Amino acid sequence: PTFWFALVRLWLRVDGVKFYVRDTRLFHDFDKDYILQELTIRESPYDPIKKTLEASDNLQAVTDVNQVCPLLPIVTKENSHIPLPPQTEHV
Repeated sequence: PTFWFALVRLWLRVDGVKFYVRDTRLFHDFDKDYILQELTIRESPYDPIKKTLEASDNLQAVTDVNQVCPLLPIVTKENSHIPLPPQTEHV
């Protein structure tokens, strides 16, 4: 392999209160001396999302992050470089 990619997702549902999703994507090309990071936070009060899902007759979807996430507005989106320390060769 010449690179790696990771997706870390935190999914929080507090019934009657809110939905919250924090996605962190990490990408590293082995030829580079840094890791690329993308952070996206989506958040919404519970009731508007529940009403949207009720209208589609799919209330069970409130338990499925993959169905709820696209309905949540993005409140934060950041991209950054994480520098890596210089490699030392072991003899």
